[in-house]
Amino acid sequence: MRIILALKAFSSFTSFPTLIPYLKGSTASSLYEARLAYEEFGKEVHVYSPGYVEHEFDELLSYSDHLNFNSISQLTKFASRVKDAGKQVGLRLNPEYSEVKTMLYDPCQPFSRFGVTKAEFDDAVIPLLDGIHFHCLCGLNADTLERTLYHLEQNFEHVLYHVKWVNFGGGHTITAPDYNVALLCQLIINFQKKYNLL
Repeated sequence: MRIILALKAFSSFTSFPTLIPYLKGSTASSLYEARLAYEEFGKEVHVYSPGYVEHEFDELLSYSDHLNFNSISQLTKFASRVKDAGKQVGLRLNPEYSEVKTMLYDPCQPFSRFGVTKAEFDDAVIPLLDGIHFHCLCGLNADTLERTLYHLEQNFEHVLYHVKWVNFGGGHTITAPDYNVALLCQLIINFQKKYNLL
């Protein structure tokens, strides 16, 4: 199990020395967040962006360990460069299920452009993937994650058997007093065992 810090939610680098001993790395959504993660956090850097631009890509790649793409077209455009650099390639999937109440924060709402849906997925890209990423929680508990994982498996189980890792995304209220940490741990352990994941 690896927990990483989302810099989009908390980028106060003066606090990093306190967090570094407990976290495996950080995740960034832009070039400068990735640079901050690389220079100040100094551990694994995971990057996800809805889209990448050519003139920033090489620099972004130099800071990153994992790059997650948002579409099949972005994946096929950049995956070989990521692999050639010895980095990990991921793809964001849309489980088409969410319990987020505010539409503005729901990445799985109808017509969302966040992540690849079952209908959009192309099995031909599976050999390009080291892992997958999904994100559809927003301050929710582990029971919501359990239901989300069910839908992810319904839509993408055949993909899960071919990847090394799965990024469960953010929005988990792990530090809330009522958060079910035991359920979270069990879900992760069960998922790792079932699909032989890191």
